[in-house]
Amino acid sequence: MTAPLAGLRHLAGSLLDLLLPPRCPVCEDLLTDPGQIICSACRFGFEAIDAPLCQRCALPLNQEKAHCAHCSIHPTGLDALRCGFAYGGSLQEAIMALKFGRRRELARPLAQLSLEAASGLPDEVEFLLPVPLHKTRFTQRGFDQAALIALELGRINGLPVLLGGLQRIRATDPQGQSRDQRARFSNVAGAFVAGKPRLIKDKAICLVDDVVTTGATMASCAGVLREAGASRITGFAVGRTLPDL
Repeated sequence: MTAPLAGLRHLAGSLLDLLLPPRCPVCEDLLTDPGQIICSACRFGFEAIDAPLCQRCALPLNQEKAHCAHCSIHPTGLDALRCGFAYGGSLQEAIMALKFGRRRELARPLAQLSLEAASGLPDEVEFLLPVPLHKTRFTQRGFDQAALIALELGRINGLPVLLGGLQRIRATDPQGQSRDQRARFSNVAGAFVAGKPRLIKDKAICLVDDVVTTGATMASCAGVLREAGASRITGFAVGRTLPDL
């Protein structure tokens, strides 16, 4: 881009900001800091998940150990899972704004902030693979929020993103419609297939999604990747639903 053209675009952006001051997509308050996308108050509402955490499901433990009792008995298929924040409050509002408010620009700060909160991606990742939407929902929404987040994580970490590595072949009910774990696992059973099995075999893959609730969706994806020959399967999500105490 030439210097004059860059200057004109900067000027146009400044004039637009004067006419339409940028607002936080979460709370709609005016943004006061240049380059800010989420206001400080909403960012402050992103709740960290206190360690120690189970390495496989990213839920808090009451003592320092590798895995919780449930994951030791019923493995999820993931070798590791990391999540940025507890799902709720202003984080939930931000993710809803991304998905249903079509605020795609939120993918970048959500990826960056969750990556910092989770102390990075799991170890030994060769490429990122977003959990896919069914084509019907993709057409309705116009984009896949997990793919946007994965692309930002890939940009930050210098990792490739395998779009189309998984395909959702069955339109499932939104997982948020049920809080029953068994129903959630049944809902996504057989919903995914490997889209590019030759690129998956013997690879260390990190699944990416916006939110992990019971882990049913990632477990279903992990099973498909394991059958396709992946050597290591981990997961990363911006938010993690914590069980009610």
